[in-house]
Amino acid sequence: MLNILENVCLLNSHRSPSMHPLIRSMALQIMKESSGVRAMIESDSFFKHLHGLKVLDLSNTGIQKLPNSVTTLVNLASLVVSRCAGLRRVPSLANLRELKRLDLGFSGVKKVPDDLEFLSKLMYLDLEGTSVKEIRPGILPKLSHLQFLKLPSTLAVEGEEVASLSKVETLYCHFHDLVGFNTFVESMEELMIASEYELLIGPSSHTMGYLMFSRSFKVDKNVMAYDCSIGKEGNFLNFPADLQGLEIVNCNDAQSLHCVHPFEYATQLEYVFITNCNGMECLFLLPEDGWRIFPRLKFLNLDSLKNFRFLFGGEVAVAPSLPHYGNSFNQLRTFNMRNCPTIKKLFPPCLLPNLQNLETIYVSDCLSMEEIIGAERQEEQVTMDFSLPKLRIFNLINLPQLKSICDRVVICESLRIISLINCPVQMMDVPFFYASGHQSLDRVEISRDTIYFIDI
Repeated sequence: MLNILENVCLLNSHRSPSMHPLIRSMALQIMKESSGVRAMIESDSFFKHLHGLKVLDLSNTGIQKLPNSVTTLVNLASLVVSRCAGLRRVPSLANLRELKRLDLGFSGVKKVPDDLEFLSKLMYLDLEGTSVKEIRPGILPKLSHLQFLKLPSTLAVEGEEVASLSKVETLYCHFHDLVGFNTFVESMEELMIASEYELLIGPSSHTMGYLMFSRSFKVDKNVMAYDCSIGKEGNFLNFPADLQGLEIVNCNDAQSLHCVHPFEYATQLEYVFITNCNGMECLFLLPEDGWRIFPRLKFLNLDSLKNFRFLFGGEVAVAPSLPHYGNSFNQLRTFNMRNCPTIKKLFPPCLLPNLQNLETIYVSDCLSMEEIIGAERQEEQVTMDFSLPKLRIFNLINLPQLKSICDRVVICESLRIISLINCPVQMMDVPFFYASGHQSLDRVEISRDTIYFIDI
């Protein structure tokens, strides 16, 4: 029979029989357009004689309820009703002791199914995108075989409960506060080495979920802190050593990232986004012996930091010499800064040798910005030009106090686009130079407020 179904393209393969995607798509379309089909599936009698069913996938079908007869499917191993916005509740699953996968992601479900704690074999639980706001204490520790857990940002959990899930490999969840989060990290440090996770901290869930999941730079291991008292009375963020992405939003007590975490141990970070942190004055304080931080950082975004005065803990004029930076920032590809009204000088000149992989510089709405690459001190001046060999895009927008981009020539062999909008610097003030024999820009466009160099 399986061979016959496969030959007429109703099944994909008899070795692992599954409905052909085109057939399933057609069936879903019929179901969406036919209220009679949905009513038949939603009736209490529909599943009564399907006791041997192992996989039930009703995702994207538009069903509004699961019939009580689902509870008779004692051999069911996978129940998927994701992206059914009209589905409000799921009947008790106490009898489905063989269930290993339960996917309610982005459905209209508002509460956790009753008797979830009896699903001792459950390995996959997805509630992401639902409106579930509470899971009764004690349930998660009983789901000890969970390997995949996605909870909605509307639901905050206790650190001890999540830490009991020793087999989890993929984890999306939201912690009430720093205490619970730090407790979880301390208990799960070994597990984090091989995990995918999105961990949210703080009281406001909707904004956190939007910011974390809307970004374009995607990494597998992320932490976002929102409206937390980081840096206050010694409150540190004890994030995992293998963390790749960090977002800090509306945390106003930290004056620098040194108040957040000892970053010399965060060697895997690739993405850092900091916004609306009004106490933040600089990224890092400079110790006497220098530091080596962010050796793998690729994307740095600083947004709406109203008291941010410099990248490092001192004016550019007192920045350390080159050896102090070690391999810091040497993988940085994109630097974005927006709406930081206090900063006057951006990059210390001695940091430029570490920015050999930088591809994009975007600076906008920094109303006090005077210099992009700060001038060197008299005793440190040398005659050698700077080089940013991979810089492709250089955008400056609405910097009314800008006086200088750089006081020396910057060799840029890969430059494609320069955009100067509402900046007082003129064409002759752009200090970029192309190496002999290298033609990077094929067309120049000049308008009233903007200068573009575009490669075509």
